[in-house]
Amino acid sequence: MTGEHLDLATRLEEASGEACSVPVAIALGEFAEHFLGVVGEMTSLSASATGGAGEATLHYVNGNLEMAGDAQANACAVPDGSGDPLRPH
Repeated sequence: MTGEHLDLATRLEEASGEACSVPVAIALGEFAEHFLGVVGEMTSLSASATGGAGEATLHYVNGNLEMAGDAQANACAVPDGSGDPLRPH
């Protein structure tokens, strides 16, 4: 998305230069100022969301690996006999 953002900015500058019209150049400049700001914010939010999702996934996987390791370590454990014998462990 960042590449397209930069390409759009370049194309708007080229169009403004080729317009040979002050009002058109001003209008393109105002459009670019507003629209490129919005696109920049979208790009930042998208990158932040993608990074956050990746980090959350990493924590999820690490948590599952930790739980699996605990389950394997406890698989051969023999209960010490304490507690209520009618309640499952």
